[in-house]
Amino acid sequence: MATFQYKAATTAGEIVDGVLTGSTREHVIAKLQSLGHVPIRVDESAAKKKGRSIRLRRERITDDQIGDVTRELSTLLQAGLPLDRALAILTSLADSETLKNMLEDVRDRVKEGSTLADAMEAQESVFSRFYLSLLRAGESGGALEVVLERLARTHPEEGTPAAGFPDQVPDAVKQERLDELMRTQQDIAFAGNEARLGQRLRCLIDALDRPSPIVVY
Repeated sequence: MATFQYKAATTAGEIVDGVLTGSTREHVIAKLQSLGHVPIRVDESAAKKKGRSIRLRRERITDDQIGDVTRELSTLLQAGLPLDRALAILTSLADSETLKNMLEDVRDRVKEGSTLADAMEAQESVFSRFYLSLLRAGESGGALEVVLERLARTHPEEGTPAAGFPDQVPDAVKQERLDELMRTQQDIAFAGNEARLGQRLRCLIDALDRPSPIVVY
């Protein structure tokens, strides 16, 4: 059995931390979930880690830190926490002053009415164009948590085989592919809407106690 340090959020949005033993990281995550907690970070205790170097804090915000923030923000939003509260929790967990200041600024901008993508874009090139484009698509489509989860997969966790894959696709190529995908999606949407012009369509469900109204495009 290994020992794992954890940080988790309660249903009230409070942060709890401690140590649990388990056969695997997934086992400890399941234990926390059975207690009604939302796991944010679960890491094997330093004393049990062999052959792994300690990651030093740097002034620059690293790709690993961006990956952690993305993954944890997705987890908190999927658990039902409001965006500003989730950002406040991540700010309190930041492992460097630079990261903390960045997250505080993002949170403040969001509380002032900015979108998450715009707030992150203001952080002096911390986030790539590819990252921001997907984030905007997620916000406009009401699927922010899903997009964040997918973005987290592009930042493999340290120590996993995926983190060491050679020939990673450059951000410029990712952006080019995304732009082409978005253009295709827009063309399909515009063509579909144009085909409906002048038609009368009924809503499938409006309310149980009222007849379905006519909708004219």
